[in-house]
Amino acid sequence: MFARGIALTAVLSFASVVHAGATVQLVPTPNKATYDVDEVVSVAINILQDAAGTDHLLRQLQLNLDDTDPALGVTAAFDLSGLSGCLSGTNSSCYYVDSSLTSGPAGIAFAYISASDLTQPNPILASNLSLQHNMVGGATPTAVTVGTLTVTMPATAGMYTLDVLNSNESKVCVNRSRPGLSSSSMCTGTGQGTCASADETCMAPGNAATLVYGFGLSSGSTDDTTPVTIWRAINGELTGGSIVFDVAVPPACTQPIPQSWTSIGQHGPGCTFNPACGGAEYGQDMPAVSDYSEPRSTGINKIVVVYDVDVDVSSATVSAIGCDANGAAQDTSGISMTVVAGANPNEAVLSFIPSLPGNNPQIGEIPVKYDITVSGIDCVAGGQPIADETRTAWAIFGDANPTPITVNNGDLGFVRSARDIILARPAGMQVVDPNGATGMFEIRADINNDNTVSNGDLGLVRVARDSITQPTGLCP
Repeated sequence: MFARGIALTAVLSFASVVHAGATVQLVPTPNKATYDVDEVVSVAINILQDAAGTDHLLRQLQLNLDDTDPALGVTAAFDLSGLSGCLSGTNSSCYYVDSSLTSGPAGIAFAYISASDLTQPNPILASNLSLQHNMVGGATPTAVTVGTLTVTMPATAGMYTLDVLNSNESKVCVNRSRPGLSSSSMCTGTGQGTCASADETCMAPGNAATLVYGFGLSSGSTDDTTPVTIWRAINGELTGGSIVFDVAVPPACTQPIPQSWTSIGQHGPGCTFNPACGGAEYGQDMPAVSDYSEPRSTGINKIVVVYDVDVDVSSATVSAIGCDANGAAQDTSGISMTVVAGANPNEAVLSFIPSLPGNNPQIGEIPVKYDITVSGIDCVAGGQPIADETRTAWAIFGDANPTPITVNNGDLGFVRSARDIILARPAGMQVVDPNGATGMFEIRADINNDNTVSNGDLGLVRVARDSITQPTGLCP
């Protein structure tokens, strides 16, 4: 058995040169210059050989946290349920078995975990290591991810080190053929060091990082005929494995500041007058300095508001007060209006189910001007809620050209131009391109929300021009 201490053994294909060594890379997500107190970060553990060479199979990987700042909260789950000889969800039955047995892949029984006699929690850091990882050999070595850590930043600002190698560990003498048998004698000399017995070699006492590869077998397509070889952090054969986190207290939030409002509509098959069609979501900016008009058949049903900080929407509300083109108050009592968290933590989503009236002339709706107000948006970090913010928006079917807010011949020309742009594209690509140079132009012109601009949209604009009541300035 190998040295005491938690270790994970699996089959890992990687290119190497004898004595070349490898770099252990720690890659945090998110990867940024400063982290907030109590922030939770995922850290990938990658292994990258230092030189090109032939492929070998990893026999054992042992990493250690003794040099990690104890203020960091570090956890790593072991998933050994797929390894031969291991009971699902347990480590106690997972031991290294002689490679002459046939219980493992390619005739190798390689599952190995032993109980830790170290005081530092989680001394070995590898999770969900599958049975084979392929690292590309040849002229350009490629890093492979062998595990992940979950790291919780401390509650106090400062600089904190995550280290998985413990490369300053003192070395002792261990038996060459049976590394699990260690003596009490210490290595002497510098560099690799020497032992009194020719049968022993210098090695950390189960605490420092080691990488063992090679099985010495000749049968089986995945067997590695390289003799068992050990790379050790204490000899400089494993390097890297350390990252310093700069942890700071985030600035206090007084009030969230809105950065943008965007009216969302779904585009695709079956989306005409159907805001719940499951189509692609395209947005139109709702400016703060002028009235917005929503021309699409799906109407005003979803608005995404982006703030300068992460926001808490748990106490937020939204209202919409409408005045139709005849100057009459619009009844919105049957509309469900809610505020929920957006896809990003600095977003709030204003939802209206069904859509605010005004965009469906098929059921007799006429244009309606709305004052949409959101209240109670607070900072996640505390502070006080932002003052009520209101944007003005017209639900006016067919108003592709937003200036002026009415449906006229200018809207016909607007849609015709967007149609010609899309028809000039190759077959199979004649759809709305929201990210192209004319994306916003095409979105507004897709009046029927079918994800293209065609004569059908032109026809709907003509109907709206000729039949609906146009805004007359009666609404304040």
